[in-house]
Amino acid sequence: MNRVIKRKMYRLIITIICFFFTNLVICQDDIKMQILSAFHQVNSINPEQNDYSDLENFGNAVGNSQIVFLGEQDHGDAPTFLAKTRLIKYLHEKMDFDVLVFESDFWALNKVWDNRFNDSSLIDHIKSNTYSIWSQCVQAQELYTYLGQTIKTNSPLIVSGVDCRHAMPYTKNNYTKALTAFTKSQSALTTDTTSLNAFLSIANELIEKEYNIKTPKEEQTFFIQYLEKVTPSITDPFWKQEFINLKGGALNSFAFSYNTIRDIYMSKNLLWLYKEKFKGKKMIVWAHSVHNAKNIDKIPHQIITSMGNEVYKLLKDSIYDVGFSSLTGRAGRIEFNMKYKVDKAKKNSFESWVSTMNYDYGFVNFNSLKGNTVFYMKGLGHSAEKTDWTKVFNGVFFIKNMYPCDKTK
Repeated sequence: MNRVIKRKMYRLIITIICFFFTNLVICQDDIKMQILSAFHQVNSINPEQNDYSDLENFGNAVGNSQIVFLGEQDHGDAPTFLAKTRLIKYLHEKMDFDVLVFESDFWALNKVWDNRFNDSSLIDHIKSNTYSIWSQCVQAQELYTYLGQTIKTNSPLIVSGVDCRHAMPYTKNNYTKALTAFTKSQSALTTDTTSLNAFLSIANELIEKEYNIKTPKEEQTFFIQYLEKVTPSITDPFWKQEFINLKGGALNSFAFSYNTIRDIYMSKNLLWLYKEKFKGKKMIVWAHSVHNAKNIDKIPHQIITSMGNEVYKLLKDSIYDVGFSSLTGRAGRIEFNMKYKVDKAKKNSFESWVSTMNYDYGFVNFNSLKGNTVFYMKGLGHSAEKTDWTKVFNGVFFIKNMYPCDKTK
């Protein structure tokens, strides 16, 4: 009797395994067919290609979105920078996007744009205050050329920054003097000159040393509490947001490790730009896909939140989040000498499926996919992870062959 029961249990287990395996294969085949059906060829990533007919599907996918995030798998992905530049030109010229926000110093880029709009060296200032991973990449130079062209028109592509790090030359050279002048013009801040001077002293060290700051814990606590106390009294809109931004920069520096603080404060800056400074304007965000991604906590080994996720919580369908993926090639950043080979595409992955179309470039609108949409993809870097990528990005731009940036001379 026991043998009969064991045989039946064995058959039942085999049946259940076969059922789930069969359904898994069916589900994978279904999502594969959906992706291939929704995958559209992009003819060129050359920014000088002004025939945008191949981007029509991309434009339809963006639709009425007010913010478009353009990611990158790594900060040295040359063809991605070319593709993003062409997409930016299309969004600006055909879809009325008027603001480009970099993952770079919030204070520096806002001040550079606001103070030097009529300065013939504006583009040089913008370039020197965006991170060198882009400004010193040969394949990103077309972007700066285009920005220079638009500022001479009646519809310039406005430049801003979102990062709470106070790391760029304009900030290093001008911030302490500007902060001192501003705070000493505020009567609410000058009633306690001892605390104000202590605050300014720490701020000066923070701007000078950032991650190398050695401020004692009690002084760190004072600095954060002082910012929290005085920020509500500030009436100047930009400086009020800058005090919030300064708190984020300080917390990020004091932590001395990668954490979610930076992303949380980048989201605060981006939401302020969208709701206040550039209210009514459509915006493009240029940043790493790790910062742009939604529902990033659903991906193994990733941080618990991101700028894109925090913004998505509030703006939902007002944003369109574009990820990037590549099949083969090499990668690496110009700030490092080491280059590396991108991981081979996994079997039954996004890259292996779309590569059968034999396109060098393509785009798929993930919003059109339905059902079980869990699959492998190299979305946040050049290694694959398995998740429901349709919850992470609204669409993905595919590049067949990746290669690293050349450094400008």
